[in-house]
Amino acid sequence: MSLPLWIWVLPVAGTHDTARLSQLALLLLLAVTAIRSPAPPARSWEFWIAVAWGLAACAAAAKPTVAVRECVLLFGLVFLAGRVAQLPSPQRLQILRALVVVGLAHSTIFCINLVAVATLDGSIDPFQLVFGFDNPRHLNHTQTVLVPLALWVATRDDEPRWRLAGMASAALSLVVASFLMGRATMLALTLALVAAALLWRRAAWPYLRPAIACMTFGIGVGFAFLVMFGADLPGEVAQTGSWEARLQLWRAAIADASQSLFGVGPMHFSRVPRGDAAHPHSAYLQVAAEFGWPAAAALCGGVVWGLAALARRVSQVANLAAQRLGIACFVTLAAVSMDALLSGNLVMPVPQVWVFVAIGLAWGWHRDTQPGGRAEVPGGPWDAAVVSALVVGLAALCMASAWEFSQTDVQLIESQWRSQTAHSEFSPRFWRNGWF
Repeated sequence: MSLPLWIWVLPVAGTHDTARLSQLALLLLLAVTAIRSPAPPARSWEFWIAVAWGLAACAAAAKPTVAVRECVLLFGLVFLAGRVAQLPSPQRLQILRALVVVGLAHSTIFCINLVAVATLDGSIDPFQLVFGFDNPRHLNHTQTVLVPLALWVATRDDEPRWRLAGMASAALSLVVASFLMGRATMLALTLALVAAALLWRRAAWPYLRPAIACMTFGIGVGFAFLVMFGADLPGEVAQTGSWEARLQLWRAAIADASQSLFGVGPMHFSRVPRGDAAHPHSAYLQVAAEFGWPAAAALCGGVVWGLAALARRVSQVANLAAQRLGIACFVTLAAVSMDALLSGNLVMPVPQVWVFVAIGLAWGWHRDTQPGGRAEVPGGPWDAAVVSALVVGLAALCMASAWEFSQTDVQLIESQWRSQTAHSEFSPRFWRNGWF
C-alpha cells in the first residue's frame, strides 16, 4: 500500500509495471501462507458460479491463455479481501493506521512541492507534481478509499496523535484531489456522505462533521492553488473532452458486450488500440464487455445487496464506536462503487489493492458485529484445493509478468503501438505506460 512512496524514492524501470509485479508477489505470498491455515471458505454457491462463469468466459475468448490471466488476478484480489476480513479487529485497526500514514506522507510531499513551485516558479503542469503513479487519476482512486477511512481514525481512534494524523491525512488528500480536478472522486465522496446523512441522520453527525470540515478545507485550498496557477475554474469543471472520450469507450464496451453471452473475454476489451485507454472507464461496462451482460447484472446486484446489508447492520449495531466504523466502511464502499461508474478504479494495481483491502475491512466489520458474535468456520479440503490452485495460477502469472517486464522498449507511443502490435494484438493490455 505504501508502494507509490517507494517508487518515488527508488530507481525503477516503470511505475506501473513495478506496481503490478509487487501486487502479484503480494497475492502469491498471501496464498502460499494460507495453504496450511484456515482460508476464506469456498463453499458458497455464489463463489462457484463466479468461478464457472469466469472459466467459461476465458474458454470462449479469442485467446484463452490471455483471458485466464485476468481471472487469476481477480480471484487473487477477492482472496486478499477474504484474508483481511479474517484478521482480528486490532490488526485491522493497524491497517487503517497504515492507510493514514501512507496517505499523509504522500499528500504532505505533494503539498510541499506545490508550495515550493508556487513560491519559487509559479508555472507548472499540475500533473507533473504527481509521483508514484503514472496518472493522477490512479492517485485519485486511492484517495476515494483513503478519505472516508482516515476520517474514522480522526474521530474514533483511542490515541490523540492518530486522530490528528487521520484528520490531516483526509484534509491534505482532499487538497490534492481538488487541485488535480479529480471530479469523479470528489463527486463519489460527496454522494456517499449525503447517503450516510440521509440514512443515519443524527447518528452519522459525529462522522459527518469532520468530513464536511475536511471537504471544505480541501476544496477551498485546492481551488485556491489552481487559481494561483492561472487555471480557469469554470472551464476546468465544465470541460467535456474527457466525457466525450468516455462515451466512445462506453459505446465500444456495449458493442463488445453484445457479441456473445460472455462478451469478448477477460482482458480482451484492449485487443485493439482504442484511443487513450485500454479499458472502458467504467468497471460495470468493463465486466459487461469482457464477461457478458449476465456477469455485469450480477455485479450490480451484488454491489446493491452488499451496501444494503452493510447499511442494515450499521442501523442494528448499538455500540457507537462500532457503528461509526460501519458508517465509514459504508461511505468508503459507496464512494468506490459510484467512482467505478465513471472511471477505471479497478484496473490499476495500487488502487486495486486499496479497494479490496477496504472490502476486506468492511467484510470483517460485518462479521464482527453479527448477532451472537463472530463465527469462525474451519477450513476444509475444498478450501485447501482452491488456495492451491490459486497459488499455481499466481505463480505462473508472476513468471509471465516478470518476463514481460524484462523486455526492452515497452514505452511505446501510439504510432509504434499500432505498428508493433499488428501480429500480437491480443497481448495483455499493452498500453503506453506498460503492461496491464
